[in-house]
Amino acid sequence: DVNSRSPLYSEVSATISGLLAIRVFRQNGNFVRRFCEMLYTNLRACLYMDRTQRFFKIMMSATLNILTIFGTFVCIFVAYFTNLDAGLFGLTMLMIQDIANYGNWLIRISLLVDINMQSVDRITKFYELQSEPPKHLPQDALMEKCWPGEGEVSFQNVYMKYRPELDFVLRGLTLKIS
Repeated sequence: DVNSRSPLYSEVSATISGLLAIRVFRQNGNFVRRFCEMLYTNLRACLYMDRTQRFFKIMMSATLNILTIFGTFVCIFVAYFTNLDAGLFGLTMLMIQDIANYGNWLIRISLLVDINMQSVDRITKFYELQSEPPKHLPQDALMEKCWPGEGEVSFQNVYMKYRPELDFVLRGLTLKIS
């Protein structure tokens, strides 16, 4: 879910910053199509995660209920063969229910912590990225001394072709760029 949501946020940010160019070159449809594809990918991930969580919750509840029923039968068995006080029996049953509920809660919380730690891991990876160099470096001063102040490109009577067996595509081109 989180990995499919990040490109979605980036796409929205890039679209908003380049809105003028998108409109000028009439690329609205391409951006809407790409956004919808990313959105559907994210929704598939969300639905898969939701279904997995529901299945896990059902299986966890079933397992804990089976353990509760087993604990209840053990308490009944102990109470039948010993002289167990009714108040102690009720307290034991209440504790078995609480243990089952807290077990379910503990597992859900540990899974949420794991999911949140994945987010922290992604943030630390961003933190470890190398930062961009400054706009001006000390070597720039040395480069300015030996770099030419002016320049020009000139082509004199140029003939070019893509392959030796083809005709020329440029015939006698002469140009000067200053």
